[in-house]
Amino acid sequence: MSLSKYFIALIINVGFDRLNLTSQIIITSFSYLDEWHFFGKLIKEEQESRIITLRKITKPVIDRINKWEDMRKYRNNIIAHNHRIKKEDNSLAIFNLSRNLNCPNSFFDYKLLLGCIYITKNVLLKIFPKEYNQILPSLKSIKGITPINEIKDEKSFRNEFDHLTKDVERLIETLI
Repeated sequence: MSLSKYFIALIINVGFDRLNLTSQIIITSFSYLDEWHFFGKLIKEEQESRIITLRKITKPVIDRINKWEDMRKYRNNIIAHNHRIKKEDNSLAIFNLSRNLNCPNSFFDYKLLLGCIYITKNVLLKIFPKEYNQILPSLKSIKGITPINEIKDEKSFRNEFDHLTKDVERLIETLI
Protein backbone atom coordinates (compact mmCIF):
# COMPACT_ATOMS: atom_id res chain seq x y z
CA MET A 1 0.00 0.00 0.00
CA SER A 2 1.33 3.40 -0.84
CA LEU A 3 2.22 6.15 1.59
CA SER A 4 -0.67 8.29 0.33
CA LYS A 5 -3.26 5.67 1.30
CA TYR A 6 -1.89 5.49 4.87
CA PHE A 7 -1.84 9.28 5.00
CA ILE A 8 -5.48 9.39 3.90
CA ALA A 9 -6.40 6.83 6.58
CA LEU A 10 -4.80 8.98 9.28
CA ILE A 11 -6.61 12.11 8.10
CA ILE A 12 -9.97 10.35 7.89
CA ASN A 13 -9.49 8.77 11.30
CA VAL A 14 -9.34 12.18 12.92
CA GLY A 15 -11.88 13.91 10.76
CA PHE A 16 -14.92 11.72 10.43
CA ASP A 17 -16.39 8.69 12.15
CA ARG A 18 -14.16 8.06 15.13
CA LEU A 19 -14.94 11.15 17.10
CA ASN A 20 -18.69 11.35 16.89
CA LEU A 21 -21.55 10.14 19.00
CA THR A 22 -23.20 8.12 16.25
CA SER A 23 -20.18 5.82 16.05
CA GLN A 24 -20.46 5.17 19.77
CA ILE A 25 -24.16 4.39 19.35
CA ILE A 26 -23.34 1.76 16.69
CA ILE A 27 -20.59 0.17 18.79
CA THR A 28 -22.70 0.10 21.96
CA SER A 29 -25.72 -1.21 20.06
CA PHE A 30 -23.68 -4.08 18.67
CA SER A 31 -22.37 -4.96 22.10
CA TYR A 32 -25.94 -5.08 23.35
CA LEU A 33 -27.15 -7.11 20.36
CA ASP A 34 -24.29 -9.59 20.77
CA GLU A 35 -25.30 -10.12 24.41
CA TRP A 36 -28.94 -10.38 23.30
CA HIS A 37 -27.94 -13.11 20.86
CA PHE A 38 -25.99 -15.03 23.54
CA PHE A 39 -28.93 -14.71 25.94
CA GLY A 40 -31.24 -16.11 23.26
CA LYS A 41 -29.02 -19.18 22.90
CA LEU A 42 -29.83 -20.11 26.50
CA ILE A 43 -33.12 -21.52 25.25
CA LYS A 44 -31.41 -24.84 24.51
CA GLU A 45 -29.35 -24.96 27.70
CA GLU A 46 -31.88 -23.67 30.22
CA GLN A 47 -35.13 -24.87 28.66
CA GLU A 48 -36.45 -21.50 29.81
CA SER A 49 -39.87 -20.76 28.31
CA ARG A 50 -39.56 -17.09 29.28
CA ILE A 51 -36.71 -16.70 26.81
CA ILE A 52 -38.97 -18.02 24.05
CA THR A 53 -41.65 -15.55 25.14
CA LEU A 54 -39.10 -12.73 25.22
CA ARG A 55 -37.95 -13.53 21.71
CA LYS A 56 -41.51 -13.74 20.37
CA ILE A 57 -42.49 -10.40 21.90
CA THR A 58 -39.36 -8.57 20.74
CA LYS A 59 -39.17 -10.19 17.30
CA PRO A 60 -40.64 -7.16 15.46
CA VAL A 61 -38.13 -4.87 17.15
CA ILE A 62 -35.12 -7.11 16.45
CA ASP A 63 -36.36 -7.58 12.87
CA ARG A 64 -36.45 -3.80 12.49
CA ILE A 65 -32.88 -3.46 13.71
CA ASN A 66 -31.83 -6.21 11.30
CA LYS A 67 -33.29 -4.25 8.37
CA TRP A 68 -30.08 -2.22 8.62
CA GLU A 69 -28.30 -5.18 7.06
CA ASP A 70 -24.97 -3.38 6.52
CA MET A 71 -24.69 -2.04 10.07
CA ARG A 72 -22.16 -4.71 11.09
CA LYS A 73 -20.07 -4.02 7.98
CA TYR A 74 -20.15 -0.31 8.81
CA ARG A 75 -19.19 -1.01 12.42
CA ASN A 76 -16.36 -3.38 11.53
CA ASN A 77 -14.85 -1.71 8.49
CA ILE A 78 -15.46 1.97 9.06
CA ILE A 79 -15.69 2.59 12.80
CA ALA A 80 -13.81 -0.15 14.62
CA HIS A 81 -10.98 -0.77 12.17
CA ASN A 82 -10.24 2.68 10.82
CA HIS A 83 -11.76 2.35 7.36
CA ARG A 84 -10.06 -0.99 6.72
CA ILE A 85 -11.37 -4.24 5.29
CA LYS A 86 -9.64 -7.10 7.12
CA LYS A 87 -10.75 -9.75 4.61
CA GLU A 88 -9.11 -7.75 1.83
CA ASP A 89 -5.60 -7.52 3.27
CA ASN A 90 -6.54 -4.47 5.37
CA SER A 91 -7.25 -2.41 2.27
CA LEU A 92 -8.78 0.97 2.88
CA ALA A 93 -12.56 0.82 2.89
CA ILE A 94 -12.81 4.34 1.48
CA PHE A 95 -11.51 2.96 -1.80
CA ASN A 96 -13.04 -0.53 -1.79
CA LEU A 97 -16.31 -0.37 0.15
CA SER A 98 -19.53 0.70 -1.45
CA ARG A 99 -20.77 4.06 -0.26
CA ASN A 100 -24.31 2.64 -0.36
CA LEU A 101 -24.62 0.97 3.02
CA ASN A 102 -27.94 0.09 4.60
CA CYS A 103 -27.25 1.32 8.12
CA PRO A 104 -28.47 4.13 10.39
CA ASN A 105 -27.59 7.51 9.00
CA SER A 106 -30.03 10.22 10.05
CA PHE A 107 -30.76 11.54 13.51
CA PHE A 108 -34.09 9.72 13.36
CA ASP A 109 -32.43 6.43 12.35
CA TYR A 110 -30.25 6.60 15.45
CA LYS A 111 -33.20 7.61 17.56
CA LEU A 112 -35.11 4.55 16.29
CA LEU A 113 -32.13 2.24 16.90
CA LEU A 114 -31.82 3.44 20.50
CA GLY A 115 -35.59 3.18 20.90
CA CYS A 116 -35.52 -0.42 19.70
CA ILE A 117 -32.87 -1.31 22.25
CA TYR A 118 -34.84 0.50 24.94
CA ILE A 119 -37.94 -1.56 24.08
CA THR A 120 -36.06 -4.89 24.22
CA LYS A 121 -34.48 -3.98 27.55
CA ASN A 122 -37.83 -3.05 29.06
CA VAL A 123 -39.45 -6.28 27.88
CA LEU A 124 -36.48 -8.22 29.31
CA LEU A 125 -36.96 -6.53 32.70
CA LYS A 126 -40.71 -7.18 32.61
CA ILE A 127 -40.25 -10.89 31.92
CA PHE A 128 -37.30 -11.38 34.30
CA PRO A 129 -38.07 -9.09 37.28
CA LYS A 130 -36.88 -11.54 39.93
CA GLU A 131 -33.49 -11.99 38.24
CA TYR A 132 -33.14 -8.24 37.81
CA ASN A 133 -33.88 -7.59 41.47
CA GLN A 134 -31.34 -10.24 42.44
CA ILE A 135 -28.52 -8.63 40.46
CA LEU A 136 -29.46 -5.02 41.23
CA PRO A 137 -27.26 -4.77 44.38
CA SER A 138 -24.31 -6.04 42.33
CA LEU A 139 -25.02 -3.51 39.58
CA LYS A 140 -25.09 -0.70 42.13
CA SER A 141 -21.74 -1.77 43.56
CA ILE A 142 -19.89 -1.63 40.23
CA LYS A 143 -17.38 1.15 40.44
CA GLY A 144 -16.47 3.34 37.54
CA ILE A 145 -12.99 3.67 36.17
CA THR A 146 -10.73 5.66 38.44
CA PRO A 147 -8.59 7.84 36.21
CA ILE A 148 -4.91 8.21 37.01
CA ASN A 149 -3.22 11.50 36.15
CA GLU A 150 -6.48 13.00 34.94
CA ILE A 151 -6.35 16.50 33.46
CA LYS A 152 -8.80 18.33 35.69
CA ASP A 153 -9.18 21.80 34.24
CA GLU A 154 -8.74 24.00 31.19
CA LYS A 155 -5.53 25.58 32.48
CA SER A 156 -3.84 22.19 32.96
CA PHE A 157 -5.00 21.05 29.53
CA ARG A 158 -3.79 24.27 27.90
CA ASN A 159 -0.37 24.08 29.63
CA GLU A 160 0.19 20.49 28.54
CA PHE A 161 -1.14 21.03 25.03
CA ASP A 162 0.97 24.19 24.54
CA HIS A 163 4.05 22.39 25.84
CA LEU A 164 3.54 19.50 23.41
CA THR A 165 2.87 21.89 20.52
CA LYS A 166 6.11 23.79 21.23
CA ASP A 167 8.10 20.54 21.48
CA VAL A 168 6.75 19.39 18.13
CA GLU A 169 7.40 22.77 16.51
CA ARG A 170 11.05 22.63 17.72
CA LEU A 171 11.41 19.12 16.32
CA ILE A 172 9.93 20.23 12.99
CA GLU A 173 12.43 23.07 12.78
CA THR A 174 15.28 20.73 13.68
CA LEU A 175 14.35 17.77 11.48
CA ILE A 176 12.66 19.25 8.44
